[in-house]
Amino acid sequence: MDLIFSYGGGWQSIAITLLIDQGKLRKPNRVIFADTGYEKETTMKYFYENVKPIFDRNKLELEIAPHDLATVDLYAKNGQFLVPAFTSGGLLRKFCSKEWKTRVINRYLRKQGYGIKYPIINWMGFSKDEFSRMKENEANWIKNEFPLIYDYPLTKIECRNLVIDSGLPSPFHSSCFFCPFQSDEEWLNLTLDDLHKAIKIEIEARENDPRKDLFFHKSRKHLNEVNFNENRKEPDLFTCNEGSCFT
Repeated sequence: MDLIFSYGGGWQSIAITLLIDQGKLRKPNRVIFADTGYEKETTMKYFYENVKPIFDRNKLELEIAPHDLATVDLYAKNGQFLVPAFTSGGLLRKFCSKEWKTRVINRYLRKQGYGIKYPIINWMGFSKDEFSRMKENEANWIKNEFPLIYDYPLTKIECRNLVIDSGLPSPFHSSCFFCPFQSDEEWLNLTLDDLHKAIKIEIEARENDPRKDLFFHKSRKHLNEVNFNENRKEPDLFTCNEGSCFT
């Protein structure tokens, strides 16, 4: 079976790339990145400046599964908002990763000819301290495997150390630029363009909400009113805990 590496752009994906380069993990047949349409500018900039040279010397190519393979965008067909925004009553359920990443990659792979008669192994970058995040793929012709749990076990912190010790600069956390799971440090690290786009999407989402009760920041303040420096602390490098962002 072909081995597919679902590249997420974060610490763990970069650690897997380094382990491939070092010969400690086998070389995948294909590497695929799901374009959510909302990825931070810093993620792809980091890839092209720092990770692509590693890909090139290993004759790997990053294939982009385009966002138009998603059947929904910010809203489900029933009008439900797919982003896990904060409300006065809690946090909305998260659908975005499954709709914009998992299913997009599955559809992309299907278009490449994979299926029941041509099954594949799919690497996902969860580390050994994220054992509970392991899930089977909803497509029965895709077998999810977790190299940082079984093949070359590393914790999240060990992945970070591997990246830094290799001489690569510290990457920013990979996520959508409006992701409510971001720390204040991560909000501060957004480009101004990404921050402005996040503010615009939050305003539009709140206007579409019957109760006007949607917020992208945990303080439940509007993004254009948040002082991100007020509670600034060491960033949580792995804030998305749903299990489908690949990391």
